[in-house]
Amino acid sequence: MSNNNNINSKETLLFVFSGTGNSLYVAQKVQSHLTHSRIISLSKALSEQKLEWSAPQIGFIFPVYFRDIPHVVEKFLKNISIKDNPYLFAIATNGGEGGHPFKLMNKILHKQEKKLNAGFLLAMPQNSIVGVDKLHKHEEIIQILDSSEMVISDIIECILQNQENQKDFVKPTLSNRMMAWGGKFSMFRVLNDRKFRVDEEKCIGCGICQRVCPMENIELIDKKPKWNHNCECCTACIHWCPRQAVVNVGTEGKPRYHHPEISVKQISSY
Repeated sequence: MSNNNNINSKETLLFVFSGTGNSLYVAQKVQSHLTHSRIISLSKALSEQKLEWSAPQIGFIFPVYFRDIPHVVEKFLKNISIKDNPYLFAIATNGGEGGHPFKLMNKILHKQEKKLNAGFLLAMPQNSIVGVDKLHKHEEIIQILDSSEMVISDIIECILQNQENQKDFVKPTLSNRMMAWGGKFSMFRVLNDRKFRVDEEKCIGCGICQRVCPMENIELIDKKPKWNHNCECCTACIHWCPRQAVVNVGTEGKPRYHHPEISVKQISSY
């Protein structure tokens, strides 16, 4: 575990995990309203063992996976050491099924006598196209993004004032638990990155898939991607490929999505 080089008495720390850019966009919006703040890649902090942190405010911004938190977020929370008693908040972007991410977060944080002061579910465009087709239509995407701006503004106001917000702390129902378990089993045990492949006729060897992977799970061999089984199934490689050359089960011919205000350069930085 790293020591005190991660401690800053003035900064707000924004730990982000993002594949198609929704959560990164939100993090950037929050950052733009805070005088001293820093966006940190949650997955990179975990892989580099930068796990001891202290700040007056600490936020976690990530997408909902099957009505729950992504595995990498869960692993990060189980290993992080939070010093003092900061204002803790989480923003969980989702495609309309927010689920119960904050209950599990609090269960993990409780082990170091911490809890979320606020949790916010934020509806954003859906990006699920592996094995299913839940991607919103273009007109729906525009409407959802427009509607999200007002909600983001309200969230920022709460954070600026260190307000408590637990209205989205939903207790998981049996159906939600079954959905979370079944979805994660299907994605990580059945589909996972062993089902990824590249259409070599379309692939131009640009390396974008490697650059945008938040888990650094892709290497290029002869300018073609190879997945190394450390995948969070964020589908960044699928959605950011400019030629739609990266495919998984049932993704051929389906539209792709990434947040229109986030660039390859920006998502690659986190």
